[in-house]
Amino acid sequence: MSAKLLALLVQMTLATSVAVVFIAVVRKALRGLFGTLVSYWIWAAAPATAFAQLVSALLPVDSFPEVVRAQLALPLQSTLPTTISRASSLAGTYDDALLILLAWLAGAAAAMTLFVYRQRSFMKSLGQTHLDPNGMLRSDRVTTPMLVGAWRARILLPTNFESLYSNEDRILMLMHERAHREKGDALANAFAVGWLCIFWFNPLMYWALGRFRFDQELACDAWVLSRAPADKRRYADALLNAQLKSESVRLMTVGCHWKPNHPLKERIAMLNHASPTVSRRVGGAMLTIGLVAFSAFASFAGFAESPRTNQQIANGAPPEPKIAVDAQDMNTRDVLEMIARKGHQNVLVSDKVTGKITVHLKDVTPREALHIVALSQGLVATRDDNITIVDTAH
Repeated sequence: MSAKLLALLVQMTLATSVAVVFIAVVRKALRGLFGTLVSYWIWAAAPATAFAQLVSALLPVDSFPEVVRAQLALPLQSTLPTTISRASSLAGTYDDALLILLAWLAGAAAAMTLFVYRQRSFMKSLGQTHLDPNGMLRSDRVTTPMLVGAWRARILLPTNFESLYSNEDRILMLMHERAHREKGDALANAFAVGWLCIFWFNPLMYWALGRFRFDQELACDAWVLSRAPADKRRYADALLNAQLKSESVRLMTVGCHWKPNHPLKERIAMLNHASPTVSRRVGGAMLTIGLVAFSAFASFAGFAESPRTNQQIANGAPPEPKIAVDAQDMNTRDVLEMIARKGHQNVLVSDKVTGKITVHLKDVTPREALHIVALSQGLVATRDDNITIVDTAH
């Protein structure tokens, strides 16, 4: 069990790392073409790939079409089995795998403890807060508005909010924080922190968290300006004014705060970009949904293995070798025999299998080759223990 869990952890780490690299490549292009909201939504691809890996581990399927996995020529697909095998071989015995998992759990617990401590310390630093008639919290320890909490997020304002900022600035600031609350950004940030605790050992995730928060702020800025398009200059001034007045909120891990601790120059520069048209925003949303869905599908289909294959990988067994199959108008039985011989497979072919086939395959496992040949001839390849039985469809 420990070896299986370790293999799943490695598998999820690799899948999400590839997803983060993909997001890093496309996010700015998506932002330029379709707007900031699309570049924020694309971050859903990372948890989608991890969830797909979890589903493929919990619900392994022998019947998933091998030809689909063969067509998904993803770098991750070709490197994953070898990487998992090496990681498992490093684990060695059951005790080694258990020790590695315990170290991971200890790191995740330590990271979560640190984040909780920082959040609690921040809340204590606010001192005595009180609720005003509008349902917002007030504190004399802050100088900029912010959204605190996750499940029941509340807007927190400076006690002297009205004297610190002009009426126009206050309206824009409150629009910004209300947008965060209505869109569930505080809860999304809590989820992102939990995600980082799970993958605390992966440096890519620390970078991803910062970029995720930045794209979140840009999306919120764009939402505000879509409601007040004539106030771009005022909004930029409010950002700069808040930067000059604000104090450090580095301890807050869950919530959203007005202080533009993300690159202020880039954030203000984005205000000058023209908003995309409605049709472009709709197209971008559809493209994002498609990319996220494809990421999850590719992650699942590319690595959905049979329980036996997962067991071999988890136990540190070497992955199946890749072979090439080249046959021109050759008897199907002979092709199946050639695959079995090349891949050192135990194959039982029914007497009912007849006909000829032309096939050219390369860089496929023997099991994939057997299923592809069987599928193309209308045959059925089933696996019983370590024997593959090829017969006609009944």
